[in-house]
Amino acid sequence: LKPDPENMKKLLKKYKLSLEKKIVIFAPGAAFGPSKMWPVERFKELGEKLNKNFFILILGSDKEKNIGDKIVTSKNMINLCGKTTIADATDLMHVSDFCVSNDSGLMHVAAALDRPVVGIYGSSSPEYTPPLIENDKKIIIYQNLSCSPCFKRTCPLQHMNCLNDISVDSVKESISSLVK
Repeated sequence: LKPDPENMKKLLKKYKLSLEKKIVIFAPGAAFGPSKMWPVERFKELGEKLNKNFFILILGSDKEKNIGDKIVTSKNMINLCGKTTIADATDLMHVSDFCVSNDSGLMHVAAALDRPVVGIYGSSSPEYTPPLIENDKKIIIYQNLSCSPCFKRTCPLQHMNCLNDISVDSVKESISSLVK
């Protein structure tokens, strides 16, 4: 997980990234299934609220490219889903200021790199799979509903309230407490 300075330089040039503006990573996917994914519309709205002050990189697999496409609404956002290797994603995380992610592999990579993380939990539990990072560098957003954690790939009650009830403003406030 060590940074590759040459690759970082190449990626910054390739994607026309300047370190003058803070970089945030969005990881909106989750290979496990939809019950671990905060709604795409919420990531999109969050991106719209953040894009004045941050440059947003959306990371994920090729299977999540359509999710990233739905989130991008300005020139301050780039959908890199399916365009990076894990080494590239790691190097991009090294230059980022924080990561907003579902409970997914990329959330854990960001934590392992000591990047501040806002981790959004749905069907899983932050008690079992928290980002392993100091408490002052992580914010866990978890509704702790009576039906959760269910650990199902899709919501057995077909309402997804564990994720749908998480507001964009609550995530934005969490970011404010991480990024000073």
